[in-house]
Amino acid sequence: MMERGVFSKGFSGEQISVKNYSDTLKVLSKDEYTKIVVKQRMLFVHQNFSKLLEKLFKDLGDDALKMKVCHREVEFDIPEHFDIVKTEAILCAYFSDLGYKALPEGRKGKSEDNTKINLTLT
Repeated sequence: MMERGVFSKGFSGEQISVKNYSDTLKVLSKDEYTKIVVKQRMLFVHQNFSKLLEKLFKDLGDDALKMKVCHREVEFDIPEHFDIVKTEAILCAYFSDLGYKALPEGRKGKSEDNTKINLTLT
């Protein structure tokens, strides 16, 4: 930690003044940033798709108890005002945060016309 004061710099002995900004500067580490993003992503997905997720996680739990291979297909109905490409990226990242691999199914036609996202979880 640097202290406030006057310090010599280099061989010339040039003096520089250093002010301690750590009291006022809010530092955000990459870990803290990532935790915030993961939490915001989780809140968004849970707020918009909670009923579907409830069934999905129940089915995954049943599959795990039966020692089945982890493989589930899920279809999300996306509200028209959502950007489908961004929503798909958020959903894939959400499942990745949970340790799943989410494979999106390609969409046919214009992306603006589609309101469904199909993912395969493994």
